[in-house]
Amino acid sequence: MKINHIIKFSPLLLLTLFVACSSPKPSLDYGFEALKAHRYEEAIARFSEILEADTRNVEALMGRGKAYYFSDESEKSNEKAYLDFHRVTILDTKNAVAFSWAANAKRKLEHKASSKDMVEKALQIDPNCAMAYCVHSRILLDEEAYGNALTAITKAIQFDSTDAYIWYCKGLIHNDKEQYEEAAVAYNRAIKIDPLDAKLFNKRGQLKANQEKFFDAIEDYTRAIDLNPAHSADSYARRGQAKANMKQHQEAIADYDRSVTLDSTVAWTYFMRGYSKGMLKQHTEAIKDYDMAIQLNPEDDAAYNNRGYEYQQLGEKKQAVSDYLRALKINSGNNLARENLSNIKGDVYNGSNYESASGGGNKRICGYCNGRGSTDFWLTSPCACPPNACHGNHRYSMPIRCSNCSGRGFFF
Repeated sequence: MKINHIIKFSPLLLLTLFVACSSPKPSLDYGFEALKAHRYEEAIARFSEILEADTRNVEALMGRGKAYYFSDESEKSNEKAYLDFHRVTILDTKNAVAFSWAANAKRKLEHKASSKDMVEKALQIDPNCAMAYCVHSRILLDEEAYGNALTAITKAIQFDSTDAYIWYCKGLIHNDKEQYEEAAVAYNRAIKIDPLDAKLFNKRGQLKANQEKFFDAIEDYTRAIDLNPAHSADSYARRGQAKANMKQHQEAIADYDRSVTLDSTVAWTYFMRGYSKGMLKQHTEAIKDYDMAIQLNPEDDAAYNNRGYEYQQLGEKKQAVSDYLRALKINSGNNLARENLSNIKGDVYNGSNYESASGGGNKRICGYCNGRGSTDFWLTSPCACPPNACHGNHRYSMPIRCSNCSGRGFFF
């Protein structure tokens, strides 16, 4: 006779079984779902859980490497991406895709030689590896070898036309060649394949801005921001620039403010915010932004010129002249700074006020010979210096010249 056996569990055992059954185990599916949705921090966390239990899990290493690669542009993230891809190439020496992504990470780290070697290795393993050709196109693009880059990316598409990243790379090449219509086709194809990638909308927005389609550009930047609000400093700044181009400077400043809140290390954002503030005649505030732009990028001649202009609007001619001269020292071809200097020099450089305006008169240091020669006022005569021995533009007169080096330089 058969009977049913009744098994009694203690409450503690039942609770243990319930927790064990209800707690989700680390799953590759969760990681790849997050990666596909461009939730990179979540993807990294998921794949890391798996790798804690199995350090040799090739799929988790590849997934985490891609999440690191796309998460941001920092050197630290690219180094982590490379280490994961490199680990896969050790575990699976015939994995052409892993070699390709390792090469891509090395490219972003500006290790050109090793990047090229890895691409060659990938193509030796698999001559039809689409990602190897794609990465090769990026290397060639960095070298401005546009024709060869297009050849390489065309091969990549022949072997895999379903990868949004490959179409994105094709768009980059056409954009750099100013082939905007072709670039638009490539970006549109990438977005159709992957409509959740914020960087695709950001890049297409830049393309439209280059074509002066500012309303369309703003629409794409807004979509990029909506998709990835925590990492949208660049999209906010570029949307601000598009608004500034439409003379919507107050709205532009609001976007620059958001960009700076997310990333306070980008000189260009401060430069553009300073420009919009200057256009609204907020000259003192504009100078503060140009101060930050110069602090972050001391070799930005345009920032010195613009700050000089703002000082000039406030009547502070001494500071204006100093900035214009600094701009010319950095870039002697900055004709806007030269024109601004020419417009102001009649007020500043004359026998009665040069001493006070320059802060040192004939004691200023010459930018050519670093000597302390006496100064002559050279307001009308064109420069006659040898082309390779002068900081000036030979078609224009310079404010002052140095007698210590026979007039080859001017004073800063």
